[in-house]
Amino acid sequence: MAETKESDNDNAYEDIANMSPALLPEKPEMIHASSVPIRLTRTSGKPIDIYPWLEITVRRIDVQSQKWEASVELHLFWQDFGIPAQCPNYAQTGISLDDEDAQSPIKLSEIFENKLWERVEHKEYEYFPETSTMHMLVVVSVCFVERMELERFPMDRQFLGMDLNAWTLKTPADPNDPDALKWNWIPSNNPDWVPKEYRKTFAVRMLASITEYTMLSPWVDFQGEQPLSIRLRVEREPGYYLGSIILPNFLIVTAAFAAFPVLINDEDSSVADRLSITVTLMLTAVAFKYVITEQLPKITYLTLMDYYLIEGFIMLTLLIAENAATGVATWGTQEMRQSASTWMAVFFGVVWGVTHVWWMVVLFRKSFMRVAWERMSELDEVDEDEFLYAPEKRVKGRPESKEVLEEWAEFKTKSPRTRASVYAEQHPELAKEDSLQL
Repeated sequence: MAETKESDNDNAYEDIANMSPALLPEKPEMIHASSVPIRLTRTSGKPIDIYPWLEITVRRIDVQSQKWEASVELHLFWQDFGIPAQCPNYAQTGISLDDEDAQSPIKLSEIFENKLWERVEHKEYEYFPETSTMHMLVVVSVCFVERMELERFPMDRQFLGMDLNAWTLKTPADPNDPDALKWNWIPSNNPDWVPKEYRKTFAVRMLASITEYTMLSPWVDFQGEQPLSIRLRVEREPGYYLGSIILPNFLIVTAAFAAFPVLINDEDSSVADRLSITVTLMLTAVAFKYVITEQLPKITYLTLMDYYLIEGFIMLTLLIAENAATGVATWGTQEMRQSASTWMAVFFGVVWGVTHVWWMVVLFRKSFMRVAWERMSELDEVDEDEFLYAPEKRVKGRPESKEVLEEWAEFKTKSPRTRASVYAEQHPELAKEDSLQL
């Protein structure tokens, strides 16, 4: 198993993630001067069993921009018994595919369908004569865009999807070519012709610099048509947010309860003293919210963390209102207003205390308040059309020409081969052009 090289620092990755694909450095040429091009010799029309093994290293997860980056090693194995006949000295010369577009099991021009950008870092082929096994290795650096489900932030779970553009039994490289290779993906099997070190499930990991997520085992579905699905599973560790956001916010709002011990006295400035405490802490909470903005996801809906912070603002607002109301002498006797203030302190204290008991349960029970993975899978598979289409009445153009309609009416009932023959007879100049090219 090849080790992933980690030569770029975090700042470099951020720069690359923000670059458009047009600005990325050109892909390096993977030309092996001594390699011999070979053609796969499996019988056309019959399936080719292909065993994939992937090593995926997640390098970065950016919640604000909802992007993530990874380095992927794709190890692909299949059998071909005719390679030694084409290249007897394959061990010395090395080998490559004669026509990668038609013979490669994956679409090398776009390996991952849902990527923002990708770059092939390395590619090589190897042949194991003992089992007649072909080994194809492709190393890719890739950045994906992921629609993250953040309603329960910071107790959220995420699927990080990777859609592999691989040719399959039902979706070969050229559907119109009867000789196109048909690949049968078998990741759940451990064929004995695969080297022992690769007879295991996909390997995934995260860099140690990603501290707020925990990586879980991936879900793989290679049964369907192109693209094949690889979904990494990660869940957030809320401890950081409990310490950097929830605890300070708890202390700010709790400090506002210091206004209650100031006894109500209509003959002095007790109300002003109470309000000076709560209003000052309200301003402190506003400043704190401004400071932590960069730590919160920028999305169009409210998360659990947003609801919690809003609860804190509501508590401070009600405390300010209570402090002001107790100073209105016409709303009852001083003793009655003092008693009401005491009961309000108890009520607010219970609500605020229960809220933070709930947060303690979140901290010590990993599965509490997290969406089940089966439900996450349903949400992740919701297919949303990202394009907006112009209404038909707002699309204006010229009508179809009569000549084209008549020509299509003549040709649409004929087969493609017959159309070409008839069209060539009607346009003899095409034959002259072909003879000149020859």
